[in-house]
Amino acid sequence: MNESTPRLDPFYYLRYFEQAMQWLSQCYDDLWNEEERGFLATFSLLPQPLRPLLVRLIMRRGNYSGAVAWIIRKLVTCSSHLSH
Repeated sequence: MNESTPRLDPFYYLRYFEQAMQWLSQCYDDLWNEEERGFLATFSLLPQPLRPLLVRLIMRRGNYSGAVAWIIRKLVTCSSHLSH
């Protein structure tokens, strides 16, 4: 890489995702269902290495919604067990 090329934050997509979720929860909290609120509440509790991976999976194109939902449930379950 050229020295004059600025270095990008390797987790820029995580930062943008977290900012977007914060804004959406502030502006549209009344539109979220309990499962979505649960995701927002537990996402920030996930260990740091898992958050960028989960965001990458969520942002994938294609029919991954079932797999992503399963992964989210497993991560939330695991993280709740770890925090107790």
